[in-house]
Amino acid sequence: MLAATLHSHSGFGAAPETHHLDEMMEADETGSRAARGRPGRSERSRGIPAQCQYYCRERYYRAMQLTASEAMKKFGQGPAFRFWFSLSLAMEGKLQEAIREFENTLNDSDLQLATILAMMYCHQLCQSVDRQAVQQLDNRRREERKRAGDRALYYAGMFLVLTGHPDKAREYLDRTLKMNGDAVDAWVMRGWVEMYAGENPTKAIDYLDQAEKRNNRDISLLFCKARYYELHNDFTNAQSELNQVVAMRPGFVPPLVEKMKVSMAMLDWDQSVDMMNRVLGTSPHCIEALRFRLIGLLTRDETTRRPATTGRVCP
Repeated sequence: MLAATLHSHSGFGAAPETHHLDEMMEADETGSRAARGRPGRSERSRGIPAQCQYYCRERYYRAMQLTASEAMKKFGQGPAFRFWFSLSLAMEGKLQEAIREFENTLNDSDLQLATILAMMYCHQLCQSVDRQAVQQLDNRRREERKRAGDRALYYAGMFLVLTGHPDKAREYLDRTLKMNGDAVDAWVMRGWVEMYAGENPTKAIDYLDQAEKRNNRDISLLFCKARYYELHNDFTNAQSELNQVVAMRPGFVPPLVEKMKVSMAMLDWDQSVDMMNRVLGTSPHCIEALRFRLIGLLTRDETTRRPATTGRVCP
């Protein structure tokens, strides 16, 4: 019961919903600097897409927005950061503001196709749909899709996956991989598609294996493999994948949150409480950890497998 409740978020969020995790995002940055010293600019910016994807999948749109905003301050107004910022606004339901922000990436060769799809998405969610604008964007989408390169196709597929359209993402991602078989992020995204929309979800591991052959330390890959193992009740391997993320990014809160959930699914109360305490020690207002504490309080007297010291559920 408790494990199922904690995992009710699995999948991709198509409906705008906001969880305010400002402290989680701030803790990630502070903890990483403290643990790893002062890594180079490119190293620090490389993990941002994985963070934004995680926050988007889990519907933590405010944390996603803050991550992109901080990245723009630190690393410049790069189009990818601007796209993530715009997408966070769209997912929060700030549709008109998002449409205006997406104008900033509409002419970027890598992000143009994804931006067109995103603007169509926003227009179609508006109370009063500008059908002429949608038609113009759709015409432009058809033209851009014909000449899109592998990165443009990848970002379009990624956008479709994150907004709840994995079936539509298949074509874009498959074309990406035909053009560039070494695109690790496309192999990973293709794994997500099979996991949640494939006729045979176990095929997802084939795509993830291809990604692993090319980069076995990719954070998005490790998160995806952990979720795959969770869905197949292989919690030991799920923990192993998350442990790798913790080792690589000691101040990154999300893998600790995921380890807390996996430990609960394993009915390992001691470890789940330990993870909860680690998360709250770094990010006192983390919603998932607070939710776990509350559910633990509500259910500890009913569960058949209690921790040795039940008082630890509410330290």
